[in-house]
Amino acid sequence: MGSTGNALEKLPLLDCKYESRAESKANRRRAVTGIALMCAASVSFAAMATTVRWGSASLSSPYLAFTRALMQGLFALLYCAKFRINPFGPKEARAVLALRGVTGFMNATSYYFTLRFLPIGDANALTCTGPIITMVMASIFLGESFRYFHVFGAAAASIGVLLVPGPNEIIKNLSSSAGGMTRLIGTCCALSQAVSGSMSYLAIRTVGNKASFACSVFAFSLYVASLMAVEGYILGTPVFMLPRSSREWLVILLGGSFALLANSLLSMSLQMVEASKSGPARNLQLLFAFVFGWLFLGETPKIESIIGSCIILSAILCIGYKTLEEERNEYPDSPSPFPPETPTQTCSDVCSSYRVASWRRSRTLFTEKCP
Repeated sequence: MGSTGNALEKLPLLDCKYESRAESKANRRRAVTGIALMCAASVSFAAMATTVRWGSASLSSPYLAFTRALMQGLFALLYCAKFRINPFGPKEARAVLALRGVTGFMNATSYYFTLRFLPIGDANALTCTGPIITMVMASIFLGESFRYFHVFGAAAASIGVLLVPGPNEIIKNLSSSAGGMTRLIGTCCALSQAVSGSMSYLAIRTVGNKASFACSVFAFSLYVASLMAVEGYILGTPVFMLPRSSREWLVILLGGSFALLANSLLSMSLQMVEASKSGPARNLQLLFAFVFGWLFLGETPKIESIIGSCIILSAILCIGYKTLEEERNEYPDSPSPFPPETPTQTCSDVCSSYRVASWRRSRTLFTEKCP
């Protein structure tokens, strides 16, 4: 077959990666659902952070994390019992679920201490660097794509990180005031939370559909509750006690409920879509953290914190848009061999047009072989 015949071939079999229209729509719908679940989880995380910040004056961080883990573990056990699921997951996924539990403990500890040292808006703005870290780690350990716009987004988010904690105030007061040291400790805790959270996301993503989302929630609650009890004993803050007032009961119940909802939605989201694609939606927590902190806690953010937060949020939203656009271009719809059907065309018209097209192609090939 000559060059003319090759030019007429419209459907390459091996060179291009095509999906059927039904598969393409199903995958896009799955991706959109996963991102929507991540958005809902972000709002729940912001509500949980507001509750923890409100109750951190009278309750210790280990105690808040311990009670939250107990509530989540109880729900996971009830869910697994109802659907006859082993809460420890299948054997091939238990090591990764254990990693999820340990990194979840590190994440919870860092986050609760961050909320003690920083206002809720600043704390959530700094933890919003997590998606950038997640993209880098997912590219290294899971082989997910990492493009040039990820690099620019990471650079922009780094600038935002420098603005959020008030660097001038830290440098000026670090040697003479406890305020600068407090913000510096809070900033370090927030970045530690971002790294451990990224590791936790990768663990959930690695498990994928091998285990139910309830297994991930149970692994998180099991390790967090156990390690928080040890941490509370070391720090001299007991965790095995009942709340002493109606406000403490309200903080524990609301914080545990929001945390349960957030972790469940997070696990389901990461089972549906790649971490690099759903990660940017996690930063919706930043917006609601500032709103909830202003409405319920009376915290007014500083101008540099607002600017830095806007830079971080804009960078990550751009990364999310470019990532979804790249996915759409990488997996185009499979072109149909039939001519496009107009509303006035009948089935016989379409079949006739296809026969004419086939006859013209056969005539061209015959002319080429027999000039």
